[in-house]
Order: sequence, then structure tokens, then C-alpha cells
Amino acid sequence: MVYRASPSYLWKHRSGLWFIKRPIPPKLRQHYEGRSHIVESLSTHNRAEAERLKRPKLRLIEAEFSRHSGGPIRAAAEGAQHKLMLIRESMAEVVERDDEERDIDLILTLQGMAEEHAEKVGKAHGPAAADMAYALATRPDKMTLRLALADRHKVASLQEQTKDAETRALDELLAFLQMPDALPEFVTEARAVAFVDHLNDGDLSYSTRKGRLSCLARLWGTRKVKGQLTGGRGNLWHDHDLKGERKSTDEEVEEEAARAWTTDEAVRLFAAPDPTDNRQRTYTRPLFRELHVLGLTIGMRLEEITSLRDRDVTVKDWGVMVSARKGKTEASIRTLPVVHPAAVAILKRRKKACKGDPAARLFAECVPGGKDDKTSHHVSKAMGKDRDRLKFGPEVTFHSTRKAWSKLTLELGLQLELRQQYMGHESDELIDKTYSQGVGLDTLRRKVAEAIVYPPALEAEFAKVAAW
Repeated sequence: MVYRASPSYLWKHRSGLWFIKRPIPPKLRQHYEGRSHIVESLSTHNRAEAERLKRPKLRLIEAEFSRHSGGPIRAAAEGAQHKLMLIRESMAEVVERDDEERDIDLILTLQGMAEEHAEKVGKAHGPAAADMAYALATRPDKMTLRLALADRHKVASLQEQTKDAETRALDELLAFLQMPDALPEFVTEARAVAFVDHLNDGDLSYSTRKGRLSCLARLWGTRKVKGQLTGGRGNLWHDHDLKGERKSTDEEVEEEAARAWTTDEAVRLFAAPDPTDNRQRTYTRPLFRELHVLGLTIGMRLEEITSLRDRDVTVKDWGVMVSARKGKTEASIRTLPVVHPAAVAILKRRKKACKGDPAARLFAECVPGGKDDKTSHHVSKAMGKDRDRLKFGPEVTFHSTRKAWSKLTLELGLQLELRQQYMGHESDELIDKTYSQGVGLDTLRRKVAEAIVYPPALEAEFAKVAAW
């Protein structure tokens, strides 16, 4: 191992992977089962990327150290917040009773207990936090932000990806406020501005920060949150200044620069031998071949493929049905029939390896990474290095598989609207966008999926991958 001196805390394993190794202060080791260091892999062989990835991880570690070093006051505040939530539940039971049955003495007792615990919160986080904590416990008639979000997710028809993003945005806001939950009225304009400043100071990309605010804006736009805000207050999450400008992501740059693979290039890509070194690799040429088969036969983006879970693949008597739940646009969220034998064999094999766990990812080795935590981040970089080793130019990338699929379907004379629908492209001419079942799916299967056949030399390489 090569040790990178403090304050870097960056180490390099003999395999070439970088990781951080942060010493735990002796006084805090009681919180870590006596361990002397925190060790976390950065899952990259690139030094520059490791330097970037380590920063958010180290900040979380330092924040954890700070929380533990806060001593009895901070520990008491955390315990008090938990008890205040229990008091809220008890208060709700009391106030729901008829006026004659209400126990006023019990209400006063609960209020006294809430005031006592709120003071503990105030000692650690300030008087404003104490006020928020007290109101949260003693006003059960008011809907909290977490309850409002749960209600929105229950009523609205939303993709799981959208629900996850909105939950993550609220979690981050409440962590910033140092509260487990809060009433909407206590998120003032000043606190909203401070939270935006907090986002601007972090490492999130512009689009991710924009997404956080959009999620919060949707929550504040719900009837149950607006109904609790008085004085004509508008939506707190509109018209904020975010640092930087929206930049094209690596995926967008790749899409613009890539061209389609030729048949000869694709055959050479599949026929190339595997590396002869003895290092254990996460991203191997067998994996690349599977991904390229799916890209060429289904036309999905790399992120869409690597994000697939067991629940997204349904086996049919004619092949498989694949649901893409993540995408760049609304049209990208789609369900596709897949009948190409190589693609069907790969998807069935990967699904079988999930062992019935609906949440298991088909390509579990493709771990999330990068600023936007994409499952395609690391494997895309590894495929780029493999492409360079095989002496292909930078104009062919994984997105070249999608362009090859598009070129093939164009040469086959397939209807433009069906091609756009299958690829997940927006189309002004496409009237019916709910095509996940019934006639729409059957039409896509007969007129698109069944038409995907490449020249014999390439189909022979597909068959080899399917037979593994």
C-alpha cells in the first residue's frame, strides 16, 4: 500500500483502487467499537477522481465526529427530539377525544414535558430549534412536512424515482434544520435562503441542486401544506439563485459526439480477447459484451440498463418485458417488449441471479458513483479505457450502440413514431403515450422488437454472449 500523508487521508491499494483511511480520535473510539480508523473505498483507479470523491465522504465523517464530540448536551438533544415525537402521538390521542372526555390535566402535563425536552433541543441547536420542537409536539392538529409528503405520495400517481427524489430532498432539508420533522410554517424565507446557500456550498451538480428545489417546491405546492401557511406566503422554493450554470453531463456530451458502430467494428469489439493480466476486475469484458448486446438490440441508454432491477423484467411466453423507470425525460419512462434471443437470454440469466429479490439490481457490480450517483458512472469509464486499449477512436462510445439501433430501424423502414416510442424520445405526433400494455405493447413487439436482426457475423457474436 502507498500511504498519502495527512490531511489527504488517501490510500492506494495494491490492486490500484483508492480509498480513504481516516483516523478516529481516541476520545471518540468508544462510539466505533474501539476501531482506530474509518476505511471507505472510493471505487476508482484514478487519482484525480479519488481526490474529488473523498471530499464529501470526509465531510460526512467530520460531521459524525462533531456530533459525537458534542458530548452530553448534543446527546440529550437527540434523545429529547425522540421523546417529543412520542409526546406528539400522546397529545394527538388526547385532543381527538370529545370535549367532555378530554383530560385537561393530562394536556397540561404533556405540554410541560414538551417544554422541558424542547429546552434540551434549544441548548444544542438554539432557541429557534426549541420553538420548532415544542410546536411539533404540542400541535398534533397540524400536518408535518413528512406527513404531507407521505400523503402526496399516497394520493398522486408518481414514479418510484420521483418519490425517492422528493424524500431525499426533504431529508436533506430536515437534516439542515437539525429536526426529525417540522411544521411547514417554521420553514421561513430566511431558512429557505440559508438552505439554498448550503446547497450552493456543497459538491452537488447544478442539475441535482435544481432538482432538490423542484422537489421541495412541489411539496410546498400541495393543498395540505399551502393550507397551513398564512399571510399569503408564496412558494419558498421558487426564484432562487444557484451557483454556476447548467452544463452538459458526460452522457449528453457522449450522445452528441458519438456515431453508430459499423458492423465490422462491432464484430471486432465482441471478438477481442479478454485482458491477460491477473488482476481482479469489477468491470470485465464479459460484462461489457452483455451491455453492448442489450444496447444494440434494445436501444436503451447505459444508465437505463445498469439501473434495471428484478422487478423491472417480466418473463413472457414470447420473450421479456422491460420497464425503464429512470430517464432524461417523461418519455424515457417506458415499458418495452424484448424478443431478440440474445437479449432475452441475458436478461433471464441476470434476473435469475437476483434470486427473487424485487429490489435487486440486475447489474449489481455497476455500483453508483459520480456527482449524480449514477450506476453507469464507473462502468462507463471502464468501457472507455477498454475502447482505447482496442484502438477505437473517441467517436465510438456505448451510446454508439443506441445510434446503431436507430440506424438499423431507419434502414428497415420502421415507422418514425414507433421508433421514437421504443427509444423513449419525445414526439409531438405521438398522441397516445400510455403504451405499457394492451395494443400499444403488442404493436411495439410485432413491428419493432421482432424486426431487430443484425448481419450474420454480428448475430453470431451475440449468440456466444447469450450462451455463457
